[in-house]
Amino acid sequence: MHLLFFLTGGVGLQNIPPNPASAWLPEKAWTQVVLASNLEGLPKFFTNFEKDIAKWKIYYDLSSPEEASLPAPYENVDEMLHLIILKCLRPDKIVPAVRSYITRNMDRSFVEPPPFDLNASFGDSSPKIPLVFLLSPGSDPMASLFMYAKQRNMYDKYVYNLLSIL
Repeated sequence: MHLLFFLTGGVGLQNIPPNPASAWLPEKAWTQVVLASNLEGLPKFFTNFEKDIAKWKIYYDLSSPEEASLPAPYENVDEMLHLIILKCLRPDKIVPAVRSYITRNMDRSFVEPPPFDLNASFGDSSPKIPLVFLLSPGSDPMASLFMYAKQRNMYDKYVYNLLSIL
């Protein structure tokens, strides 16, 4: 149930009480807080939120709320409920929080791209299936390509083909 709420944001047809912090809390966030109150582990969440609105404002304004403890009485909730509360209030911080969650509970390899293997990529290519590089700003595979061409005794042919393209 928690995972479903985390992924979908919850769906509810209930009447949403007025947002007590409309000056700083978006309506969508308030709706999510109210809907999260239906989850096991977060009963009366929106009521407690209203009682301690100043503490929640401090949490909301943090530059890295995903690394901070939640205000009482939620400082010891399990990690999934912590992610749900974070997503309700600060959806902009959910990606780094989920990356940390996966790293802690599974392995870093699930959040890091594998290293590029030019030899394996070359093995998958052919004259009819070329290598295509989608580059990030600042990345330059040319040195690796030159070195690989030298190792395979294809440097002269590679440079000739490269110059003919330009």
